[in-house]
Formats: sequence, structure tokens, C-alpha cells
Amino acid sequence: MEKTYPMRWNHVLGNAIMTAVFALALLLGAFYLYKGGFDDLNVAGFVVLAVVPGAFVGTFLRRWKLVVGPETVVVRREALITLRWSDFQEVKAVSRNRDRLVFTTGDVESANPLTPLTKRVTARLRKSGADQSVDLVLFFRDWRKSDLPEILGQARQG
Repeated sequence: MEKTYPMRWNHVLGNAIMTAVFALALLLGAFYLYKGGFDDLNVAGFVVLAVVPGAFVGTFLRRWKLVVGPETVVVRREALITLRWSDFQEVKAVSRNRDRLVFTTGDVESANPLTPLTKRVTARLRKSGADQSVDLVLFFRDWRKSDLPEILGQARQG
């Protein structure tokens, strides 16, 4: 039986807001340098233009999912990362309340069958270690209070 966990809202919203603020700062800075001043209509337009990238990032991140099955763990990001329980090594404490499942290696493939995964994206995911680990804080407030420890115990036995 597979169980799906979406990315937690606080991570999605936090990244979306940071993107919107960054876009707003860039737009306002560029306009201020170009025009030398603002009026209320310009600022309102810039706020709208900043919300668009934030909304895009939010919808993109909300598609991130963790799918835990009896034999595999699949992380859907911009790619599908398939990790096998047979390759599981440890639960590593990265920092307080932040644990990571560590595997030997995983398979990286395109999340969209119509669009092949570029070598650049694959290399970036492998370099960051995304093909070998899962940051549990992205999907669980406290993974120990979920059903993941039971699944982890079954995976270690079998």
C-alpha cells in the first residue's frame, strides 16, 4: 500500500513569499533607477507583478510529493527520484527537528513523460544529494508521530 504526503504548506508559502518579495525588490529598484520616483499606481502594478512569480513558485512546490511504498520511496520534484528500501542506510539527524532518510543511490527520471529530463537538472539533483536522501521536514511536522516509523521498521526487516 502506497501512502502520499504532499509538501507542507509552510514551506510552500514561505518560498512563494520570498520569491514575491525578491521580485518586488528587483522591480522597484529597477524602476526607481530608471524613472527616479514612484507614484501609487506604479507601486500597485509592481505588487501585482511580484505576486505572479510567487504564485508560480507556490504552485510548482505544491506539486512536490513523497510517495512511500512497501519497496520504494518516490520523491516528485522537477523529476521523479526513486529510492529503494533495500538501499536504505540510516535516518540522519541534520539539525534539531530536521531528519533525513539516507539511501545509497536512487534513480532520477523525468516527472513528465512527454518532456525528457535534461542532463543539467540530473547533474544538479545528483550534486545536491537529492538522489540519495529525503528531507523529512518538507513533508512532516514530526515524522515520528506519523506512520513512517512503522513503514521504516517494516522496510528494515524485509
